[in-house]
Amino acid sequence: MVVCFGYSFFPQFLDILQATQILTLIWPKSPIVNTLFGMKRGLGLLPITFSYQTVITFLGSSKLNPIADGVRSPTGCPSSRTFQHLGWNGVLVLDYRWYNVCQKFLVEPILPYRRVLPKKSFFSNYYSFTIFDNKGEKFDYMSILTPDLTLDVEKYKKYSPLLQGPRIALCYALSFASISCVLVNAALFDGKWMLQRLRKRGHSEDDVHMRLMRKYKEVPEWWYQVLLAFMFAVSLASVVAWPTFLPWWGFIITMLIPIIFIIPIGIIEARTSSQIGLNVITEFVAGYLWPGKPVANTLVKIYGYMAMAKGLLFVGDLKFGHYMKIPPRAMFRFQILGSFISNFAALGIP
Repeated sequence: MVVCFGYSFFPQFLDILQATQILTLIWPKSPIVNTLFGMKRGLGLLPITFSYQTVITFLGSSKLNPIADGVRSPTGCPSSRTFQHLGWNGVLVLDYRWYNVCQKFLVEPILPYRRVLPKKSFFSNYYSFTIFDNKGEKFDYMSILTPDLTLDVEKYKKYSPLLQGPRIALCYALSFASISCVLVNAALFDGKWMLQRLRKRGHSEDDVHMRLMRKYKEVPEWWYQVLLAFMFAVSLASVVAWPTFLPWWGFIITMLIPIIFIIPIGIIEARTSSQIGLNVITEFVAGYLWPGKPVANTLVKIYGYMAMAKGLLFVGDLKFGHYMKIPPRAMFRFQILGSFISNFAALGIP
């Protein structure tokens, strides 16, 4: 027990135990080695970690997955961090000067300011996920907002255009591509099955787990319906009662997004243990329908993305309880109780 505690606790306070790279320690001044194997500014190939928390951060769960799922999932490959970085940061293409070729297409607007910018600041922004202004500094978004937290176009024009490096641009591009692939994949490979299940046809026989769970009382459907109606009413009242700039019909449109995507994304997560988020598509929809309204954009992202993510998390817990033979009603009660406690605790923390 003491060994397990130390293995989980102490690496969190020592960076070298969380993730380290032997090759960059051997060749610290090599641009090639640091680009390919660097943990912060490079692709992070072949890392070494002694932290269990770091491992489950990339796996997404402390539960072990079958080998078949591991092969299909990028996080199951030996070079998991490679695929994680390629998925997050896009493709890194280097020219003869060891600069990213994407600089020509995505960083041109800030090149005229390179003479007045510190070299370290320029390249840290270039590889960063942070948006920045035309001076290479972190973008001060509060300076372009009105007192009611809406965009002031004149202040924005006087301040600076919003700039970003190729890293975040490619990340967003890959996110849009993955969302499109989700719907196409579900329609081609699982469309017939989904239609059968929605029509309540094609029931499968109970397996050994289901037969054992039959001795417990199932959760009545109206429990879920009452919970849905209550939370929908509270959320809609919160959106309408406060100056969120999100109309009631906009909230309904927002809730349609997770309804459309939850089953296709759930199928992919069940097979690969990888969940594709809706944060980018929700931001895009909100920015198109309500431009210059950051509060409305944030609410659309919260309700559109988190409803799907937490819904699948709930389904995963139900599946785990199914295999552990936990009574469904007990699982439902403690899920609701835990949700309320965590929300009130979050609201109470300053």
